[in-house]
Amino acid sequence: MLAVLAAVLLILAFPDFEYWFLAWFALVPLMWAVEREKESVVRSFVTGWLFGAVFFFGTCWWLTFAPINYAHFPPWLAYSGMVFVALIVGVFPALFAGILSVLLRKFGSWAFLAAPFVWVFTEFLRYWVTGNNWNAIGYSQAFFPSRRLSLSLLRSIPSIGRILLVMMSSAISQVFAICLFNANRRGFLAWVAIFCFAWPPLVVYELYISSSNNGDHRQNPPKSPKLSPFNQTSR
Repeated sequence: MLAVLAAVLLILAFPDFEYWFLAWFALVPLMWAVEREKESVVRSFVTGWLFGAVFFFGTCWWLTFAPINYAHFPPWLAYSGMVFVALIVGVFPALFAGILSVLLRKFGSWAFLAAPFVWVFTEFLRYWVTGNNWNAIGYSQAFFPSRRLSLSLLRSIPSIGRILLVMMSSAISQVFAICLFNANRRGFLAWVAIFCFAWPPLVVYELYISSSNNGDHRQNPPKSPKLSPFNQTSR
């Protein structure tokens, strides 16, 4: 049920709900569930698979509209196909859960510090394997109240900045997860302080770099190639 709760929280961060702030904490129940199942990689994998299947079905169910209304598929067939697709792409969060369970057995709750890196790896893996990276966590932040500003930032931040955004989202989640499971709470406060003071300068740096690049692009716009009768193909 913790995996389902995590999936529901993350679904609520995307349209049509757009509770963007939930994305920063949605992975906590999932990592809690993985911590409870860490002695079995298979059970952890299944936990992550359940999370992924529920999340992708809950955010992509609308893809059944075209088959039902234009291809005249029976609704049960269209939704069954959507469940099948959700189960396939749900394998990637399952890999995250399986890898995290191995790290938890070896390093204890400190393994949660690796969670952002593992999550970003699985999101990239999903893109490399399927050619599609819909509903990556970072995209949920396009819907915070100042929507115009958020969309412009997402367009201007280079890929490394978007990776950072995803890593921060999952890092927030793993901070809460470590607070739940780490017995040495005092020692962990230092890590929390480092995290809280380290990521804002990184964000400012990324925004500065991206704005500088955009400014250079505006000052020196690319020139369109000149057409010549010698490089035109005859029809």
